[in-house]
Amino acid sequence: MEFQKFIGLKQQCEAILRGIGFRKLPPELMSEIFLCLTRPVLELNGNYALFPHFLKVPFILSRVCRRWRTVALSTPALW
Repeated sequence: MEFQKFIGLKQQCEAILRGIGFRKLPPELMSEIFLCLTRPVLELNGNYALFPHFLKVPFILSRVCRRWRTVALSTPALW
């Protein structure tokens, strides 16, 4: 039941992002999303895991486009 609730919420978030586009998100929200890539996530088996290349996340994000670079560089917790 909890997993289905999570999937539903994930799909709603994806639909919102598709509708407004990531480009229109405020930098503060983008920073939070970027930081989520560096935090452990709870897997279905109950273990915590990190994004496979979490040490490279700041560098990867800063190479996407000028706006992402600005947001990444202005997020000290990312580094």
